[in-house]
Amino acid sequence: MRVAAGIAILASLLLLTAPGQASPEPASPEPASPEAPPAKPDPAAVRAGEANLESTTSRSGIVVTLAFGGALTLGFGINDSTGSGGAGTFRIARVATPDTLITLEILGSALFHQVRSGMGADAETTTYTNQVSSFLVGAQHYVNAGLWLRIAAGFGRYFGDEVLLDAPPGEPMLRGDIRRAGPAGSVGAGLDVLRLKRFRLSAEICSTGMLTRDGVLSSSGFLIGFSLD
Repeated sequence: MRVAAGIAILASLLLLTAPGQASPEPASPEPASPEAPPAKPDPAAVRAGEANLESTTSRSGIVVTLAFGGALTLGFGINDSTGSGGAGTFRIARVATPDTLITLEILGSALFHQVRSGMGADAETTTYTNQVSSFLVGAQHYVNAGLWLRIAAGFGRYFGDEVLLDAPPGEPMLRGDIRRAGPAGSVGAGLDVLRLKRFRLSAEICSTGMLTRDGVLSSSGFLIGFSLD
């Protein structure tokens, strides 16, 4: 009995150590299931959220600009309407995009002309002032951090004091005051040269034209501006 048991144990050991008998390999783990991709946000919700965001640029909200300088006015078809003088603008702008502002402005310039009373060397000379003013709506676009371009359109008025009035052929020309109005447009460019917190100092050039029933007025100037936002 003991001999039979020993033979059985020896046979089992021979089977386990026989060549070509490989030990069983451990089962490989099952690959993990891939994670589901994140859901895309609703475009309408994204636009609604961005509409309520504050601008991260140096310009935000309302920008108020006051600028002064000199201007040269040229008149075509309007007597005594060519001369030099001062110019100024008051501009209120609303930031529409990080680079674009919607503007509302009043732009005015003055030109001086002299009228002699009488003849001879003792004749008195009086200086009169003609005024050009425009009420404009437009846009101001920043090309980079400091350089900007501007365009606007609206309504203009011209006040001429003691200018030559048109007369029928054969009759002498008299002097008097005229008032003219018509559509106006303006273009300009500027550079913000200094910024301190909410204050900006800029230099700008602008050209404004107005069409009247008598002719065309064009006024171009160089201005120094002060802005607060």
